[in-house]
Amino acid sequence: MEKRINYLLLFFFTSISNILFAQTNCSLPISWTTNNYNVAVTSSTSALGVDRFSNKNVIIDNDLTNASSWISLGIGTEYVEVQNNSGQFPAGTYAGVVLSETSLASLSTTYKVETFLNNTPTNDVISMQVPINLANATNRNLGLIATKPFNKIRLTVSVIGITTTSVNNFYTITPCTNTISLQCNQDTKISQGNFSAVINYSDNKTSLSGLSVGKMNNLGNIVNSDLDDYGTIDLGISALGTAQVSVRDLNQTYSIGNFAGFEISNNNLLDLSILSGITIKTYLNGTLQEESNSNTLLSNVTALGTNPRSVIGFITTKPFNEVQFSLSTLLSANLVGETRIYNMIVKQYCKGEDPACNIDTKIINPNYPAFVQPLRTGTSGITSASINNRSNLINSNTDDYASLNITASVLGNVSLSVGLVEQVFNAGHFAGFEISNNNLLDLSLLGGITIKTYLNGLLQEESNSNTLLLNVEGLGSNPRSIVGFITTKSFDEIQFNLSSALSVNLIGETRIYNTIVKKYCEGPLIACNESTIINKNEYPVNIGKNTNLEGISIGGVTNLNNILDGNSDTYATINIPVGILSTATIAIEKQLSAINAGTYVSFDIELTSLVNVSALPKFKLKLLKDNVQTEIIEGGNFLLGANIASRIRKTLGFKSTKDFDEIQFIYEQPVGVSLGEVRLYDLTILNPCQKAIDCSVENTIDNTSNHPVVINQFRTGIEGLVCAQCSVTNEMNLITTSETDFTTLNLGIGVAGRAGISILDLANIFPSGTYLGFTIEDVQQIIQADLLETFYIKTYLNGIQQEVANSTSLLDLSLILSIGTGKKNFGFRATKPFNEIRLEVGSLVSAINTIKLYNLKVDASNPTNNDGNLICNNSICVKPGYFNTNEAILNSDTGISSLQKPNSTWPKEIPNGFLVLESKNKGFVISRIPSSSNILDPKEGMIIYDLADNCTKIYNGDNWKCITQSCNE
Repeated sequence: MEKRINYLLLFFFTSISNILFAQTNCSLPISWTTNNYNVAVTSSTSALGVDRFSNKNVIIDNDLTNASSWISLGIGTEYVEVQNNSGQFPAGTYAGVVLSETSLASLSTTYKVETFLNNTPTNDVISMQVPINLANATNRNLGLIATKPFNKIRLTVSVIGITTTSVNNFYTITPCTNTISLQCNQDTKISQGNFSAVINYSDNKTSLSGLSVGKMNNLGNIVNSDLDDYGTIDLGISALGTAQVSVRDLNQTYSIGNFAGFEISNNNLLDLSILSGITIKTYLNGTLQEESNSNTLLSNVTALGTNPRSVIGFITTKPFNEVQFSLSTLLSANLVGETRIYNMIVKQYCKGEDPACNIDTKIINPNYPAFVQPLRTGTSGITSASINNRSNLINSNTDDYASLNITASVLGNVSLSVGLVEQVFNAGHFAGFEISNNNLLDLSLLGGITIKTYLNGLLQEESNSNTLLLNVEGLGSNPRSIVGFITTKSFDEIQFNLSSALSVNLIGETRIYNTIVKKYCEGPLIACNESTIINKNEYPVNIGKNTNLEGISIGGVTNLNNILDGNSDTYATINIPVGILSTATIAIEKQLSAINAGTYVSFDIELTSLVNVSALPKFKLKLLKDNVQTEIIEGGNFLLGANIASRIRKTLGFKSTKDFDEIQFIYEQPVGVSLGEVRLYDLTILNPCQKAIDCSVENTIDNTSNHPVVINQFRTGIEGLVCAQCSVTNEMNLITTSETDFTTLNLGIGVAGRAGISILDLANIFPSGTYLGFTIEDVQQIIQADLLETFYIKTYLNGIQQEVANSTSLLDLSLILSIGTGKKNFGFRATKPFNEIRLEVGSLVSAINTIKLYNLKVDASNPTNNDGNLICNNSICVKPGYFNTNEAILNSDTGISSLQKPNSTWPKEIPNGFLVLESKNKGFVISRIPSSSNILDPKEGMIIYDLADNCTKIYNGDNWKCITQSCNE
């Protein structure tokens, strides 16, 4: 009794030890060798009692490369088995054997693996029949998943022919009890160590069938921990042959919506026609769930034609814990040859984050659940075309690319489509691709491109050359460009299609780097009176579909995206050679809401050289809304006022009077002219905000945060014939706050032209009756009369000319507007409202006419009409004087002045006055009274100085009031 208890205790402790050992090494194959367990090996014997398997004890020794062999010379059946005396193994354990075979003339070989509990069969058994096989098979792993406890594994071999069977070892795999979470949107290789993966031979799920002379080698490599090992299937010369391999996870079930497949390679994978011979099936606990063939299989092929490693499979709609790979030469002759199977692949798809506002978002793994959709990927028509490296389109390397190649085609098409699993983008998102093509000399390539969106496999909408947007980094230099459109319907798939029937430029390689989705959001508010560089990553803007080049076969536009990159140091370039009549249009579209009227938009441009100006190039700024032109401004005269031997940097702008959602920069180059490289730096927007000014004093028109003004380059420069001595230099000095900065206008002797400069006030409209004048220094000290004959001052309101003042109407306003020593203010009193002023200087007959302009000044303290929009921060009266329309306007006939007057009409131009007194160095003394109460009989309009109240008073007919800067009513 005591001895029996000791045996039971020994059995109990060895069982516990066995269980702990197995759990420590769970999901890994543990050989039944003497260093791991208490094991014993037996085999069938001959009639003479000789073991059929020679050296059978090497099966349980520590050297796993040793093998016990049985040689069959005809028809025979023998077995070898190992019993584990360390304890029982529970249901769910995988029981396996590693063997090899060498066949000289085999008609049939059948292997049977079964388990026992001691000597009692468990009825867990699998059989595998090997058809006619003239080749060797190595590292053949056979096994079964136990449904009952066991402690013995037996291998039975039945042979017809001459075959040597070598058995290396028996082993078990105990599945780990914990499950492993899959990483989102990444291929997970289901291998031993991390997962409880085994080759499943049950029900012939792993087998060869049909009339085939083929082999399957090293299948255990598919599930081992070395992810670069592989098993091979070779059907050889086969007719109606099928090979299949099934991998089961002993512990883990994968949910619906996961990708299921294998990583494979095949030398004959020259195109995807091999898919017609492949079927992939999923099982759950041995029951078939679903299958996919060439019509629905997904294939992420790294490369074609170079023995690639490719992932092939499908997105499941049912749970599974087993995946089977099947090849059939009945469906594809391309399957003849070796197919390598590296790993079973499962991918868990997870919804990606909502794209960040106004950012080109690349739809790649693992950020998004993206896959290449085979149903809408491929070639059609009479074409010689290929698709290479399609998986590069969705991998994490954003510089990798898939390539679409059309070498020759008649009505041919190539398509590549990227879908998402369980993720939908709403209408209003941009959908497209980042591409490049060597033949992208101009935008005519778009004529062969169509981009389509789908939702749940149904076509939603499509866009072609008429509506596609193109954000091109460069034209004519194999650029990387983003092409697509703004959707009006939701989508979960985007397809890129090339049609050589529509564009011969498509012949050759087109690279597709990434699928792009962009979510448009309104950007930050534009600060008042601050020039804001528009960055496409902050604002919903893009290079628009109206961007194009006309009349050019060489040269081009490069780095267009630099205009919207927010970097003031980068630029796009337009480079059109001399002698080519051409027009370059760069369109920038604003998405979502339109830009409000009154906004000032401008481009910063640089001209590198002006070769010839016999026919002046023209620049235009055009505004559109809903693709309809609203306004346009054009010109090029500013080029004639610049030094053509050096670089020229200008800001070309436009203050809108209507809402708009598109800005076009247009460069027209006539024959015989070239500006060399035209650099376009940035699009800038300024939101003019009107601030209060002191209307009681003159105002210098400087560009400040309170008073935004700009030089209107379209009305600045030389008009008429060009000359070497003509120029407008340092024009921006005219609107600085410095009192010493100046702009120089220079004209040669007798030149038939004018030099001009124009200042545009972006916020204010000055009313009628405003005095305006430029502070001028006459460098040559030309006589005053001669100088004035060459002067013109023009006013504009929202781009429309209002009035012109020349020598007959210009005034010396130095008495009204302050002036520095040696300078004068020439101007006039406006009779119409205005927000832009241009000064022009003509040539003198006898001398070079050079003048310096220091600033522009205005005085709106005494308007004649309320037709401006000034906001005054003072109490001065800015109402017009009293004019009874039924009475004649009273003008002064009498004046006393100590100043020299510029003409003989003074003082009659002073309206509503009876006596005019003016001087800069003489005073006028009125009656000084101790108190206004001392005036016993005051008269309306009487003026005194009240010593008691310390102010000048006027009697309004009822009482005395101190005169203040207000409307004294």
